[in-house]
Amino acid sequence: MSSDNTMFASIFMPRAMGSFAQIAQPSGPDFVHYTSAENFINITKGKPPSIWMRNAKCMNDISEIHHGLERIGIALAGNNRFDRLKQALNNCHDGAGDEAISIFNSHLPNFLNDTYITSVSVHPHSENNIGRLSMWRAYGQGSVGVAIVLNKEPFLSETNYLQAFSSPVAYINDEELASDLEAIIANIEHQRTYLASKDKVEFIGMIFNMLKFGVICMKHPGFSEEQEWRIIHTPSTANKRSLESSIETVGGIPQRVFKIALKDYTENNAAFDISPNNLIKRVIIGPSNYPEIIRDAAIDALGSIGVLRPQDRVVISDIPLRMLL
Repeated sequence: MSSDNTMFASIFMPRAMGSFAQIAQPSGPDFVHYTSAENFINITKGKPPSIWMRNAKCMNDISEIHHGLERIGIALAGNNRFDRLKQALNNCHDGAGDEAISIFNSHLPNFLNDTYITSVSVHPHSENNIGRLSMWRAYGQGSVGVAIVLNKEPFLSETNYLQAFSSPVAYINDEELASDLEAIIANIEHQRTYLASKDKVEFIGMIFNMLKFGVICMKHPGFSEEQEWRIIHTPSTANKRSLESSIETVGGIPQRVFKIALKDYTENNAAFDISPNNLIKRVIIGPSNYPEIIRDAAIDALGSIGVLRPQDRVVISDIPLRMLL
């Protein structure tokens, strides 16, 4: 990140910055996308191959967005935090806190109804050959699971080219959320001179993003083993149209999806390459009665989209099928 963006993020999103720092370590974990074997093949059949972003309302995640909004509202009500946060922001730029909150509130219905998400999970190297049992269980009900291990570098690129942004999910309780808000208020007050020197529009934008990602990327601590990160697209706040959308039928339900095309975007002066050969590091075939058949199909599918030496990238998890029961 640029020095200014790093400073903004450390002030307004300290918890997320800690997660980014952990992932950014050269020896740190990768990301993985768990899906069904059928969906994996569908990804490779796209022209170009694409990952779909589905509306949160179709992914059972809309309740989680409501959860984030509700918990933040409760935390801000305590200890006079809402007024203290707004005053700290207004002290940096006259009226900035009021403006940012007003803009956020005007967009809130869109966040609840028109947020598109693709989920990935933190992938420690210890899971390279087996995947994660809880995730296989989630994707082993009536289908065969596949884990697509991904190069993490594109997720850490500082670009808004696609208007799709990656963010870690916070699995925190009310006490931890209150502590985070206290830290953010203290950061704003401590960095008042620095923040006051920055452009007001940029400053309001960072406040808006703090609230937006806080609402969209908060889950109950009981789900923490998922170690989820979300790739998020909110069309109502996008300042350009970089993602293609189409109407697709998923599970018998026609719906609008946005598609992240897997290609090299450095050709478009963007600083990331998510062509299949660069993005896909490994494919793990989940527990199944037909693992070798699925592996052969996965190798052929990867080869068809330009992945070099696909046979070296596809492995079969040796977690026994009976452990899914």
